[in-house]
Amino acid sequence: MPPVPIACGSGYWLDNPLSLRLKVWWLWYIAAPLSVRMFGYFPGKRLRKVGDLPRGVMQQWRRWCLDRDYAVGAEGPEVRAQYAALRIPITSLSFADDEFMSLKNTRSLHDCYQSAQRCMKRIAPADVGAKRIGHFGFFNSRFQDSLWQAYLLPELG
Repeated sequence: MPPVPIACGSGYWLDNPLSLRLKVWWLWYIAAPLSVRMFGYFPGKRLRKVGDLPRGVMQQWRRWCLDRDYAVGAEGPEVRAQYAALRIPITSLSFADDEFMSLKNTRSLHDCYQSAQRCMKRIAPADVGAKRIGHFGFFNSRFQDSLWQAYLLPELG
């Protein structure tokens, strides 16, 4: 079964949609480093950001998001080579109204699979008769007869 990354992309903060950049700047340069130092973990629930995360998880995620090449760059040449060497077909699904992943974010990660046969599908809500899909929407059961049938099930068959 070929991988089907859904709403995936680089978390590099400068590639985020413009509406998100100030928030992620605050997260990566102020909230994350200070709160992890103060509490020993990231108190995301209290800050109404993602959720509570262990120190190491937050530090790794921060390192990835501050690197232009995201995890592929932050983790070094060996990881970059592993991404580049993957040779199985990949079909990426992304959404035009995704509040976290811009087209640039998605393309950036998708392009790391240099040896793979790649297909990228950018879906607008109107393509499936919806008002909104967003970053997490694909996984909502209201899309089982539209998005799941049209874009996921053919890939698995």
